[in-house]
Amino acid sequence: CGRHCGAQAASSSPRYRSSEGGAVAIAGAGRDTAMLRPFCWCGWLAAGVVGIHMADQAQSGAPLLRIALVGDSLTYGNGSLSFDGRGPDDNRLRPSLSARGSLGLELRQLLESWRGRGSVEIRVFARGGAAAMPDEYLPVQDCSPIKADNLTSCSFPRAPEFKAALAFIPRADVTVVMFGTNDAKNKPPLLEKAFEHGLQGILEALHSASRAGSQFIVVDPPDNNQTDKFLPESMAVVHQQSRKAAAAVGATFATLKNTLAKDRHELFTDGVHWTPLACFIAARTLFDLIMLKPA
Repeated sequence: CGRHCGAQAASSSPRYRSSEGGAVAIAGAGRDTAMLRPFCWCGWLAAGVVGIHMADQAQSGAPLLRIALVGDSLTYGNGSLSFDGRGPDDNRLRPSLSARGSLGLELRQLLESWRGRGSVEIRVFARGGAAAMPDEYLPVQDCSPIKADNLTSCSFPRAPEFKAALAFIPRADVTVVMFGTNDAKNKPPLLEKAFEHGLQGILEALHSASRAGSQFIVVDPPDNNQTDKFLPESMAVVHQQSRKAAAAVGATFATLKNTLAKDRHELFTDGVHWTPLACFIAARTLFDLIMLKPA
């Protein structure tokens, strides 16, 4: 965690509350948790507060924890842990990817520091341009297995990543789904008509594939500073409808709207995509939800 230790958290841990439909939202994701500087695990380790417990877990032979991360380019990040191993090839074709972080790698590091090395398997089923809405609402469609350098939109149920996720999720202990950023290229009337329906269809399919007792998490993406492409008023619709779609399938719900505040420029490589620091903060949100799940 050394690369994240330059800034200490300025607030307490997140609190949780139930919302309609059995979903769980992160309360306090405003002033006391959202705008915080990233929490530094190094401080706890140096103090020995967590270190003893971590050592015990490392020797306990914890069973493998399998996690599926499903989404768009925010989830894909720099391509690490992609289910088909295409990350290195993508980085060669698109050097800008190398500046991005990896939500999957950050989450695995946090979980393995608690459960023991080699105790977590994370697979990323995500692609740039992926949207929850049907094709007819997307400006340009391209769901080919090999993505072009200039990414185009793709209705996720038509993407090869969706089929691969459905095959893996029956073995997963945790499934995390996040969409909406690419959908927000549409104006609110179209978004209100199609986003919730499209997202709920994806969630129902993935949730039905998941095994009983597994954890299902829906994440609401943050706002961003590319307002010429991603409309602020449309992101507001995404926030509202993501919560509703999560509640409809009884999923755990977490929002990154304030946690990754759009005016914190150190969190974004281009106003939209996440730096390693942003991925660490988002991974911490997921880590808390996974570790605090009732037995």
